[in-house]
Amino acid sequence: MFICFSSANCSAEIINVGPGTSFHPTGSDDQNVINAAIQSADSGDTVQLASTTFHISSPIIMKSGVTLNGNGIGATVIYCDNPGSNFATQNIIDCKGISDIEISNFLIDGGWGSLSKMHAAKNKYREYEKGVFLSGCSNIVIHDLKMQYSMGDFICCKKNKASTIAVFPEP
Repeated sequence: MFICFSSANCSAEIINVGPGTSFHPTGSDDQNVINAAIQSADSGDTVQLASTTFHISSPIIMKSGVTLNGNGIGATVIYCDNPGSNFATQNIIDCKGISDIEISNFLIDGGWGSLSKMHAAKNKYREYEKGVFLSGCSNIVIHDLKMQYSMGDFICCKKNKASTIAVFPEP
């Protein structure tokens, strides 16, 4: 017997983002389709990223109550186009003042391509670029993510409610 006490969790939907879906990537500025899927989601829904590379040039903006899930670190990639641009001084996944989210199962590639290119770049990128930025958040779960070729912090937490952020690898 299944009893649901919260209508948001009982009617949770999976919103697919990828080739052949309503939210299909174009190969550039794919943050637009990901953000549109997130904004269309209700609390309890999952935005499911397909096994493909999503090219982004500005942040992915998370929303309370939404799960952002890929098909695995080797399958789903968020790739930052033109990392030397102003985008490199922003957050790749932006979470501000939200709660009850999960982010999992994909690779974030900062777009630098190699460690030598990263070390030759201007130092300002090391201070500002963040993989996942959490500010004023609560009840956050992050797991099975990897970040490569990025200058900044993988996960940056600022003014969050203590003990409500969980980050862990796959079991």
